[in-house]
Amino acid sequence: MKLGAKLDLNPSFVSKYNAKLGEFVSKVMDDVKLMAAEATPKKTGRARNGWKKVGDGPATEVVNQVPYIQRLNEGSSRLAPNGIVRVALAAVKRKYTRL
Repeated sequence: MKLGAKLDLNPSFVSKYNAKLGEFVSKVMDDVKLMAAEATPKKTGRARNGWKKVGDGPATEVVNQVPYIQRLNEGSSRLAPNGIVRVALAAVKRKYTRL
């Protein structure tokens, strides 16, 4: 099972701002990875350490391929009853809304 987050950006926007956009998207996705890891319950650390940033610039994704990550994301753990990705994306949105 693969679980992740990806930004879908308008191609004309990307071509116009590509140089700075790549840096910005990479920074945002670093934050998504960090927040997802922090929101992931830690028993053995395997799921928390499973978050990886794949790609670069506007095509960057944050993924976790631990077999049970989907169940955790659906709130199966009492330590993360609201899931992981939704919580992480909300935290990142709050951070960048303040800019």
